[in-house]
Amino acid sequence: MDITSLSNDILKHLVLEFRNNDKPGLPFEEIQNAFQGVSDTDLIKAISILTSKRYVKPFEADNIPYFVTLNQFGINAVE
Repeated sequence: MDITSLSNDILKHLVLEFRNNDKPGLPFEEIQNAFQGVSDTDLIKAISILTSKRYVKPFEADNIPYFVTLNQFGINAVE
């Protein structure tokens, strides 16, 4: 899976979690669990793409996201 497709899938997953479970964001571990088999490096790159588009805001420690929140732009992009 290419990084752009992965970023789109992560965004869709975040929006679904927001809509279905009222979660405005997810810990990185939950994203890892949802995308098992995808390396952490690729997940981080995909989140960086979403961040550059202002779709998400990651909270980071040592340049690794530990929590990713969904922005309104991200919700609008999926709708």
